[in-house]
Amino acid sequence: MLVSIANQIALVIENQMLFNVQQDTFLPIIRSLVQALDARDPYTKGHSEQIAIYAVMIAKELGLSVIDVENIRFAGLLHDIGKIGIPEKILNKSGKLTPNEFNQIKLHPYISAQILKPVFLFTSLLPIVYHHHERWDGKGYPDGLAGEDIPLGARILAVADAFDAMISNRVYRQVKNKDAAVNELVKSAAGQFDPRIVDAFLTGLQKQLFEEKVDSVWKFDNLSNVFRDVLDAVINGHLVISDESDITGLIQQGEKLDEIAVRSFEDICSK
Repeated sequence: MLVSIANQIALVIENQMLFNVQQDTFLPIIRSLVQALDARDPYTKGHSEQIAIYAVMIAKELGLSVIDVENIRFAGLLHDIGKIGIPEKILNKSGKLTPNEFNQIKLHPYISAQILKPVFLFTSLLPIVYHHHERWDGKGYPDGLAGEDIPLGARILAVADAFDAMISNRVYRQVKNKDAAVNELVKSAAGQFDPRIVDAFLTGLQKQLFEEKVDSVWKFDNLSNVFRDVLDAVINGHLVISDESDITGLIQQGEKLDEIAVRSFEDICSK
C-alpha cells in the first residue's frame, strides 16, 4: 500500500517537473512554429492563439487538471501546424476546393503529428492534434472516430476551432456574427460536436461576457438560456435539432422553440 502511494506521489512530481520543463523550454519553439504558420496564411493569423484561449476556457469549465489544461492549450496552439505542408494556393483558394484539394487539406492533422512526434514532451499532445477534425457522429477525419472514442482534448478543440472559424474572416466566405456562430454550434451538437463540450463552451463564454460587461446589443444572456434548454434536450436524447431551422431567428420572432426548431425522435421515426 505504502509503495503504491509512494509511486503515485513520484508520478505526480515527475509530471509536474515535465510540465514545468515543457513550459520553460518549448514555449518559444511553439511560438516560432505558430508564427511560421501565420506568415503563410494571413486569413488565419492569430487563429491558433484564439483557439487555445477558447480551449482552455472549456477545459477549465470541465474541471480538468492543471496539466491537462496546459496540454490542451499547447495542442490548441499547434493544432494546425501541419498546414505548413499544404500548398499555399490551396490554403488561400477563394473558390470551392476540388475533391483532390480537400484530400490534401485533410492531411494536415497527419503532418502536424509527424512534426510534433520527435519531441518527446509533445507526446501527450499528439492524440489531441491528430484527431481534432473527428466528428461526434463518426463522419470526421482522419480515422472516423465517434463519440467518446475521440480524445477529450480533440473534442474540445473541435468546438473551439469551429467557433473561431465562423466569427473570423476567411478567403472563401464572410464572417458570421457571434449569435449566428452560437446558433450553428447548438444545431451541430450531437452531430458534429459533443453536446457536453458545446454546453461547457456556452457556460464559459457566458461567464466571460459577464466579466467583460459586453454591450447588451448581443443579447447572449437571454439567448443562452434557450440554447442551453436545447442542449439539455439533446444530451438527454429527447430532441433532435432540425437542420433547416434558425434557432436565433425563431427566438427573436418570439416563436415556440420546441415546436419549430427541434423535432422529437418519435416524429422522425414515424416518417
